[in-house]
Amino acid sequence: GGSAFLTGFTASPNFPLAAASQPAYGGGEFDAFVTKFNAAGTALNYSTYMGGALYDTGFDIAVDSLGKSYVVGRTASANFPLVNPLQGSNSGGGFDVFISKFDTNVSISGKVTTPTGLGLRNAVVTLTDPQGVRQTATTSSFGVYNFGGVRSGETYLLSVSSKRYRFASRSLSVNDSLTGIDFVGLE
Repeated sequence: GGSAFLTGFTASPNFPLAAASQPAYGGGEFDAFVTKFNAAGTALNYSTYMGGALYDTGFDIAVDSLGKSYVVGRTASANFPLVNPLQGSNSGGGFDVFISKFDTNVSISGKVTTPTGLGLRNAVVTLTDPQGVRQTATTSSFGVYNFGGVRSGETYLLSVSSKRYRFASRSLSVNDSLTGIDFVGLE
């Protein structure tokens, strides 16, 4: 909600990056880039190069209701980065068109245990975003919880409540998926 998304091209080897899927300039004349600013416009939530050894440009970007961005552009690079491509290599012409999907949402997961290390069933884990919006998850019979679709580039408050134990809340800066965010009950 309210974030700005940009695409284009750069020849800069020190382009500003954040949670980058391609953290190094691919080389050649230009690399495309994909950048997402936070809602205030004061920080990068996500920014990455997207390119290979030749000429790569991003022309347009669209964002769906889930925050996934879709970039269209062109490449002359035989080594353009691909994941599950419809066409596995450059066709041999001057340029190929690309459409790439970026999901800047991540997940947070972990385990809630008793002081003796047993998984705590039915504890309620609350994830609060910077705007105060809360999501909750109830732990499984093994004490496991998971939050999906979490916006990267934000700081969240994670807290746990149960009938028998107290837990210390945690503040998390989230730039990538986090696992092993565990809580141990206090007597």
